[in-house]
Amino acid sequence: MKKTITHLMLCLAMLSLNAQNKMFKHTATASNTVADYTVLDHPALNGNPGAKFVISHAFNPINATLPGVYNNRFSGVRYNTTAAKWMIYNEDETNLVAGSSYFVYMPSANNVFQHIATEENSFLVVSRLDNPYMNGNTAAVAVVTNNFLARRTLGNPTLAYLSWVGTSNPGWNVYMTPGALMEPGNSFFVATAGDPGVVAYKHTALASNIANHATILSHPLLNGNPNARFVFSRNQETTSSGSGEVFLKLLSAQYFFGRWMIFTEDQSPMLPNLCFNIMIEEAALGVKDQSVTEMSAWPNPAAAKVTLQTRDAIVGITIYNAAGQHMRDAAVSLTEKTIDMAALPSGIYLAKVQTEKGFATVRLARK
Repeated sequence: MKKTITHLMLCLAMLSLNAQNKMFKHTATASNTVADYTVLDHPALNGNPGAKFVISHAFNPINATLPGVYNNRFSGVRYNTTAAKWMIYNEDETNLVAGSSYFVYMPSANNVFQHIATEENSFLVVSRLDNPYMNGNTAAVAVVTNNFLARRTLGNPTLAYLSWVGTSNPGWNVYMTPGALMEPGNSFFVATAGDPGVVAYKHTALASNIANHATILSHPLLNGNPNARFVFSRNQETTSSGSGEVFLKLLSAQYFFGRWMIFTEDQSPMLPNLCFNIMIEEAALGVKDQSVTEMSAWPNPAAAKVTLQTRDAIVGITIYNAAGQHMRDAAVSLTEKTIDMAALPSGIYLAKVQTEKGFATVRLARK
């Protein structure tokens, strides 16, 4: 009976992810951190050894004047059977830095899988992924995290990243660096695009968005939103917009002067043409200005035209696609505005609406 109740509670916790935030920020503290690991505490993860999720480092500023804290070590996740909780650990077994923070993303079941390296699917430092969404899909967006299994060798620090190989046997691979061989039994959690409530896109570091050791992100769900939550992975593309160069640096997210950026934790220069896969949670990003209330959009999804309405007069509307690319603008001085989306391709869009009292971001769907 006890097992049945426990199983029911786990099922309810996982189902509730569709209605609750799928991402959260975890900070290592004295009470949840021991030696090389910090223990996570979330109802969808606690007591659930079968959970699959990904993480990214997040720079944790102390305040406006003091420097922030980050953990410049390759990380992974593992389940502690004694505590019945998941934890984030340092791959090299050094002490995890107290005060460091991490974004944790728990995807829907259809948008995450576990990949285990075998002798058949691995060679040297690489292991071939096999997933219906990713197979043959050069445009796939995915994020990967190391998952410790008992067969894995400890003390062998590795950074997992994704790479598309387009030779005689094209496909997506997970690579391990620096210089660590792919061992049979190595395990990885891979989150894939398409999860409801999560926007996935690719960002390329260019001369125009690089500032020393960081590349500055630009997305309507990130810009001006210090409460944003997102995860990312290095994508070693070998296309014209991406760099196939091996980049062995640990990366972290930071919010600075109204913009999010990805930076190297050892402060080494960010290289141009590096590509990153990014997944952003809408629930934490489309936060309205508190003075903007009673906003609605209908019909949504729309076949052609959608009407936006607010209590306050609308000053202007800017439409972006899911990748953050600017699509069109509309100026208006009414509390209601109809936007014609017939010329836009089917997909998800974001409308940034400016009113007399502030801004709001609305998610729109074009059939």
